[in-house]
Amino acid sequence: MHKFILSVSLLALIIMAAACQKDEKPSVGLTLKATGASEPSGNATSKEPIFTTPGNSSNEFPLQLTWNDAWIYITRLEFSANLISPSIGEIKLNPDVHVEWQGYQKVDLIGDTKIFAILEIPDGNYQDIALSMTSARINDMIQPNFYFAGIYGPVFGGTPIAVAISQGFTINMKFEDGTINAQSGNFLDGQIEVSIDNLFNGISAEDLNKADLTDGAILISATYNQDLYMKILANLQLIYFNENTGQLTWNFHIKPD
Repeated sequence: MHKFILSVSLLALIIMAAACQKDEKPSVGLTLKATGASEPSGNATSKEPIFTTPGNSSNEFPLQLTWNDAWIYITRLEFSANLISPSIGEIKLNPDVHVEWQGYQKVDLIGDTKIFAILEIPDGNYQDIALSMTSARINDMIQPNFYFAGIYGPVFGGTPIAVAISQGFTINMKFEDGTINAQSGNFLDGQIEVSIDNLFNGISAEDLNKADLTDGAILISATYNQDLYMKILANLQLIYFNENTGQLTWNFHIKPD
C-alpha cells in the first residue's frame, strides 16, 4: 500500500512538473554593472552585445578617473519589442510586446552582479528592442537615486570626487539591428552596463580643475557644482543608435543562460 501511494505521488509530481514546464514563459534576468575606461575593481568580463546605447565623447583627452563606489536605485522598467515570429498559440494580431516591472531595488554597480528584476516575455523572435529604466524614488532625502565616487587624478595624491543624482531620471535604450530568440522555459541572461567615465562627456580636465572643493573633494550634486551636475544628468538621458561601442554610456547584453 505504501509503495502504491508513493508511486501515485511521484506520478502526480511528474505531471505537475510537466504542466509547469509547458506553461512556463521565457524570462530575462537583469543585472547592472559599471564599466569604463577606468575599470572599477571586480569588473565582470564583458559579454557579446546585441543592444547598445548611447554616448558620443567630446573630450579631446580622457579624464583620469578611478571609481571605487557606485550604486543606483531602480524603480521601474519597461521592455518593448516587435514580435516578428510568434510561436503557435501566441497572440499574432498584436506583434508589439510591452512588459513592465516596478520595484525598489538598490543595485551595487561595482560588486558581484546580482539579478534585480525578471521580465517574462512571450515565445518568439524579437527585433526593434527598447528598454526604459527609471530611477525615481518618492523619498530621496537620505540617499540619492544614483551615486558614484572615486578619485580624479592619480590614485595616490589625486582629488576625491563624488557625484550624487538626487532627482529622478529615465534612461531609454534602443536597438534596431539585432534580435532576441526567446523559447519556452528559456532563461535569458541580460546585463546592463554603464560607463561612468562616459557620463563625463563634454566635461574637460579644466572644468574639473576649476570645480569648487568641499573639504578637499569635488562634490557634484544639485547643490554643488551645478553646471557639471546638469551635464552629467543630460548624458544619463541621451539616446543614440548604433554608435561606436567604445563611446557608449549604456550597453545591454543578453544571451541564453
